[in-house]
Amino acid sequence: MAINNSVGWKRRFNAPNALVEQLTGLSKQGLLDARKTLVKHNLITSEKGKKGKAFTFASRSESINSHEKS
Repeated sequence: MAINNSVGWKRRFNAPNALVEQLTGLSKQGLLDARKTLVKHNLITSEKGKKGKAFTFASRSESINSHEKS
């Protein structure tokens, strides 16, 4: 969320794995597992970046809102 906040809450944003690992304290495998879990629960979507480009994330605010109502 800190990364998305820094780019002005864009729906889609790029974030290098190394930066996400540093901000979260997760290992590379921990980051991969966490991202997979968030995608599985439809909280985010992510696309692998092309060579030399970071992963692209998209927030799923409608999913977050539906979870809050549960």
